[in-house]
Amino acid sequence: MMKSLMSYIFGLFILLSSTLVYSSPSTIGARVYSSANQTIPSYVLTPLNFNLERYDTNIIHDNIINNSRLTAKTPGKYLICGSIQWDIGDIGFRGILIVKNGIKTIAEDTGLPISSMAGKFMSICTIYQLNVDSYVELKVIHSKGMDLNIIYQPNTSPEFEMTLIQD
Repeated sequence: MMKSLMSYIFGLFILLSSTLVYSSPSTIGARVYSSANQTIPSYVLTPLNFNLERYDTNIIHDNIINNSRLTAKTPGKYLICGSIQWDIGDIGFRGILIVKNGIKTIAEDTGLPISSMAGKFMSICTIYQLNVDSYVELKVIHSKGMDLNIIYQPNTSPEFEMTLIQD
């Protein structure tokens, strides 16, 4: 039985008045990554740098100037995600945050390492309304008591992305 109004999350299919209309997913977004390990000082909230792009459809990222930032060029709701892998070590907590315009935390996760023999993998996502020229950064923090690396792993660490899901 068909309903007069049915929608599928993220706008993939919309059924209005028994007529199927296809709505393509957003093509506005960027996914960036770093091709090297990054050293993070203990107890310092540190933005990660991203020197390469998997894609960027709207000049959201710059590989050289402010390469820690993804900047909205189109206002709307964005799906914003990041992933990292910490180096091995079992002392202290690990944290990952998405921060808007350098100061406002819009998503946060913390945890403890599983063991001294494995690095801690962390990922984070949020949906957030961004205005034109609002930017987000993926920041990390830890309490090991000495420098700790974010490890480069192809396709997973460190990675940062945002996609417009509703304008």
